[in-house]
Amino acid sequence: MRTEGLRLLDAAINRGWKPNILTTEEYFEKIDKKHQEKIFVSEKEIIKKHMLLPKLEPIIGTGSYPARKKISYKKNIVILFSQDPTNIGSIIRTSRGHDINDFIFAKEAPDPYNLLVLRSSAGSSFGINYCRINDKNLEMLCDHEILTAVAHNGANIKTIKIKKSKNAFVFGHESKGVPERWLKESKKVTIKTKNIESLSVSSAAAIIINQILD
Repeated sequence: MRTEGLRLLDAAINRGWKPNILTTEEYFEKIDKKHQEKIFVSEKEIIKKHMLLPKLEPIIGTGSYPARKKISYKKNIVILFSQDPTNIGSIIRTSRGHDINDFIFAKEAPDPYNLLVLRSSAGSSFGINYCRINDKNLEMLCDHEILTAVAHNGANIKTIKIKKSKNAFVFGHESKGVPERWLKESKKVTIKTKNIESLSVSSAAAIIINQILD
């Protein structure tokens, strides 16, 4: 059975990343040697000293970022204003499960190859197409139904009517929400809840994307 660290490594390699690997003798035996540039073996204690999160498995990969393509404005897109790497990773995983591969990130949002984003996305971050937000994004999305998740006063997700064949899903910052300019240009969507004020950004994203694209 593949461990979390090995699954992340497999996901990276399957999407074209060719890292140099530093690991222990135990993990050396488990890594597929065909796809690696170089594999170095060292003592576990030495490797752990250089890891950002010491509780992870003793596997360190170094190399250039995977080659990425420009996002396609002819397909569904997700726009992320969130700054929480766990939320971002979860949304990426949900999106890719619904065949969305194009993302627009707020300037302050974590990189998709941030360690916590990678972990919460289960490696789905590798190979996505993405760009940082700019002034022309809204103009390029003129053929999309722009749907923004809001905690209150939006259209009920269960009854919303979609008129266009392409969608742009907008998910806001955990405390600041979505910039006013984006709110004005989008259709606001709300998930009705009981006993709580609102859902987390990643939970709301999972429900909205599934409801619209299923």
